[in-house]
Amino acid sequence: MDKKKTTRELMDVLRNVDSARALGDYIDAIDKNPPAAGFAQFFNALENVKNADNARLIADTNIERTYFYQILNGTRKPGRDKLLLLCLAAKLGPDDTRRCLEANGSAQLYSRDRRDAIVIFALQHGLSASQTNELLDEFGEEILV
Repeated sequence: MDKKKTTRELMDVLRNVDSARALGDYIDAIDKNPPAAGFAQFFNALENVKNADNARLIADTNIERTYFYQILNGTRKPGRDKLLLLCLAAKLGPDDTRRCLEANGSAQLYSRDRRDAIVIFALQHGLSASQTNELLDEFGEEILV
């Protein structure tokens, strides 16, 4: 599977799959490009990430240095909280964060969930990871770890 294809293009390919064997080939191609690599590729291509200092991102997220670099090079798949911390530290908005969650295969932010609503607010208002955790704590929700 070509890593450069958009989701829409991949959906078109999948619509044209007409046999179990072709479906197997498509699924094998997915297995060769795990979500961690998809997230890392997408995240690293974002302008805010390109312009960010990795040392600052590490400090802002409190993610262990080695684990941080494994996430960025696609060898480790971050959990949802780590991904959200990275998005907050990189000052991504809700749309880029949604696409990061999607690329990682993580659950989307859900506006009816109290904790997610607070994170959405933080993303919309450009709050830092620590400010977001303070807000979560203030409202009695689990902080991002």
